[in-house]
Amino acid sequence: MVERSRTIWAAAPYVTTIDQLLEAQRAAKEIRLIVGLNDCTSPSALRQIHGLPNIGIKFFTRRFHAKFYLFDDQALLGSSNLTQGGLSLNREATILLDSEDDLDELRSLFSEPMGGRARLDERQDGCI
Repeated sequence: MVERSRTIWAAAPYVTTIDQLLEAQRAAKEIRLIVGLNDCTSPSALRQIHGLPNIGIKFFTRRFHAKFYLFDDQALLGSSNLTQGGLSLNREATILLDSEDDLDELRSLFSEPMGGRARLDERQDGCI
């Protein structure tokens, strides 16, 4: 899915693994992320991708637990975080969505205002 898509939009409360995002960024894919800033998310991982061309990041500081990966014409929705465990080591439950209505609903999460959300460069406490 990553290879065929021009866009990769992902939502994950825990982010520690960014290798695939960096590969996609180098391939000039549009990447949009919604991530959680919490004890499990890696500040160093976010520092590596923050400010790179074609990558946009929004973050939540509380009450965010959605996990999905949206591509041009399909999405994965399930329990997988953007971590080594979530992507390859753990037993996760994930379903493939390809209905345009479902994809549109996931896309709308990137534009609707939600409480506890801010842009990554607005955080002032030294995490990023």
